[in-house]
Amino acid sequence: GYAPGNIAFTKIKFKTSKDFGNTWSNVNDLGSTCCNLLRNHPIKSQANPNEIILPAYNHSFGGSFYYISQDNGKTWFPTQLNIISDSSLQPSIINLDLGGYLSFCRSRTGNILQQHSQDGYEWSKPIPTILPNPNSALDLIKLHNGHIVLAFNNSKYNRNELSLAISQDEGLTWPFIKKLPGSPENDDYPSLAQTDDELIHLSYSSFSKSEIDYIKFNEEWVLSEK
Repeated sequence: GYAPGNIAFTKIKFKTSKDFGNTWSNVNDLGSTCCNLLRNHPIKSQANPNEIILPAYNHSFGGSFYYISQDNGKTWFPTQLNIISDSSLQPSIINLDLGGYLSFCRSRTGNILQQHSQDGYEWSKPIPTILPNPNSALDLIKLHNGHIVLAFNNSKYNRNELSLAISQDEGLTWPFIKKLPGSPENDDYPSLAQTDDELIHLSYSSFSKSEIDYIKFNEEWVLSEK
């Protein structure tokens, strides 16, 4: 059983800001249930300018799902929980150029799991990619030029292989992978963003979650051999 204060009693709540974070609304309840958690950032739908898709997962059942808002974040509802025996946790989602969505998930299979959806509401069964995963968090973003950047632990077993990968074909192949100079202990829980100046920003926990590190770089640095 779960004791008070454990994740079984968590509720996902949110605030909104109309002035770039200077002031915030009152706290709102997302309508979440037991053990529903968030890890990665939401995305705007390409098909509907008022639609937002927020990746989520259920820690108890070990499955991924997505909260959908059709009114720019005022109200939310969940998609169906996608449960598999080896878990599909902490999904990260991007828009695809030809339509639809791609999601990568943390798992216990030894590899990153992927899902596809045409509308964000119904999702394919998670299947393994060729990319390894030691049951650790990852992050995925679409760059302004359409390429995809992935931050992940490039190992089936260890979290001291935090790496960046680039796909130039909508996530079908990942020919460019660069290992980050890391700490002697775990580097994990990466978070990615790109700014208008084309720079890519990465923050992640290091030294077994005792520190937060940050680097910024451009795509060419990941593509280079050095």
